[in-house]
Amino acid sequence: MQGRSGFWYRLVTRRRDRRLEGIELVNIGVGTPTSAGFVTAETAVALPVVALILTFILWAVAVGIAQIRVIDAARAGARAAARGEPDSLAVAAARLAAPSGASVLLTRRVDPTDPDTPQLIEVVVQARIGPELLHHSGISSVTATAFAEPEW
Repeated sequence: MQGRSGFWYRLVTRRRDRRLEGIELVNIGVGTPTSAGFVTAETAVALPVVALILTFILWAVAVGIAQIRVIDAARAGARAAARGEPDSLAVAAARLAAPSGASVLLTRRVDPTDPDTPQLIEVVVQARIGPELLHHSGISSVTATAFAEPEW
């Protein structure tokens, strides 16, 4: 029987020598008397869902960090080339900042009609984003441009 507070009680009879001595209510807790074992079943269903959500969150953070590293690598390569560093050093600076396995392409463009215009330097960094285990990992491609500093 359920009381007003939501707790369940059961009637307990006390007998002595086959004579009824009294009846008392004993508190058996919240819920229904037949709800034993439900917490275990709910936990068994909820834990894989929580693990899946946590895995997705960690994957999203890893993708975000890799994207930021690709952006920083393109900027570092363009900055180094704009300062007048040789192309090999500018590409090395970009590869150092990029995630492993990234490809770096540096191009210099000169306007043939106006020799006073500084060179336009373009650095393109491409890297695979996402875990290697998944076949659906994407490719991030970032382009950074800078004008070469004039030589004095």
